[in-house]
Amino acid sequence: MIMGSNGFKVGDRIEIDSIKGDVVNIGFLKFTLLEIAQDARFEQSTNRLIHFPNYNVVMHRYFVVSETMDFVWDEFRIFLTLESNWEKAEKICSQILNEELVLVPELVDAKIREMSKNYLVRLGKTTPIVYTSLEPEGLVLLSLRYLTPIRSKRVNRILISKEILKKFKEHDDIHIYSH
Repeated sequence: MIMGSNGFKVGDRIEIDSIKGDVVNIGFLKFTLLEIAQDARFEQSTNRLIHFPNYNVVMHRYFVVSETMDFVWDEFRIFLTLESNWEKAEKICSQILNEELVLVPELVDAKIREMSKNYLVRLGKTTPIVYTSLEPEGLVLLSLRYLTPIRSKRVNRILISKEILKKFKEHDDIHIYSH
């Protein structure tokens, strides 16, 4: 039940009963996770081992990020003042996402083909995108969405953030909103 095409295996990242972690052991009566911090922005290990009796797989729904499809969508938001040149900011963010984070399309396609052997998978558009919207508070919201390997999520977020801060600093007409 645990291992097989509809289960998980050692090395997969799962979330079960609101606990997220990397599967490090599967035994006859229990399986063990190396816990991941609850803050979804970072995906960092807490270095705690959590043991689950195997019946949890039947009692609770669980989510799997397997080595077959080891990337996830990440999204984070930047609020700009209404006076900002949001078009320039959007263009800068888009360039950064496409230069810094490009997953090789062939790799993504190969992983989708592999998963489609067991599941009906349609991922749609896999390239990074910046969504722009006007918020009720009178702010401009840039939502950056991109695919990232699950174990590189935090590093990629840091690289993107630093690059955005550097680029925005070069322009007097882009103002990040801060409370």
